Amino acid sequence: MSIYQTLTKVALTVLMGASVLMTVQAATTDKPPFFKASFKGQSVYLLGSVHVGKADFYPLPSLIEQAFDSSKGLVVEVDPTKADVMALVKQYGYQSPPLPADIVLAKQQFCLQHKQPCQAIAAFAPWLQATQIAMSRYADLGYSSAYGVDQYFMTQAQHKTIYQLESMQQQFKLLAEFPLAVQFAMLKESMVAEDELMLQLVDAWRGGDHQALFKAMLGDTSDPQQLIINDKILFERNITMAQGIKQLMTTQSSPLFVVIGAGHLVGERSVVDYLEQQRVKVQDCWHSDCKIN
Repeated sequence: MSIYQTLTKVALTVLMGASVLMTVQAATTDKPPFFKASFKGQSVYLLGSVHVGKADFYPLPSLIEQAFDSSKGLVVEVDPTKADVMALVKQYGYQSPPLPADIVLAKQQFCLQHKQPCQAIAAFAPWLQATQIAMSRYADLGYSSAYGVDQYFMTQAQHKTIYQLESMQQQFKLLAEFPLAVQFAMLKESMVAEDELMLQLVDAWRGGDHQALFKAMLGDTSDPQQLIINDKILFERNITMAQGIKQLMTTQSSPLFVVIGAGHLVGERSVVDYLEQQRVKVQDCWHSDCKIN
């Protein structure tokens, strides 16, 4: 998973936007990753999400909206209402080591034009500074976590049970335990990366380009630090997410509607792959008839 996708995912849990009314029609060509998984008469719908968005994402294509309406419960990576966010920030977000000289210089240059976020994050750990800067830059480009796909469905799930595959503490702890070299790399890239790089994931998601999504998630695989991120943020979590989804399929009323980051559903060693290894049948709903229960 690329550094920007990592930052966006965590920033959603730190900067949950207010509930908003989605009334603008999405583009008819939008085809985000969407699957149906079946096992012994039980089923779940799997939607790949992005964690920032715009109003014109919604409503999503009718097939997705109908599947959500028919579902008995919503499954997300993390339910922020089940966590004390400020306590977690205090526990994991204030380790602030001295920054290397190159990052000090990059931060000085960045903060000349972005004084407000820089003042607010000065005492944060490098990984958390990076998340705040990333979200600030996405906001400058017109994207908000308030329009993230996860947030959209949690807002709509007023009468559905919400299940989480992970806890927010697990996600905070994961990033806080990255080696400082990795955290410094996250922070530097959050300030110097081109806008085009930041938007690649969103464009691939809307276009349903699984190959481009996976490539954007992996980032520069020649970089040892990137490989650490990919293993910890993407591949290892794909295994546990697949296990959690399979368990919910066998213990809760069907169908369930699962919303997880798009990068977890595409490419090699994906959640889809691991579900199939557990004898779960998975259909790509854009290429086969996924009958809505």
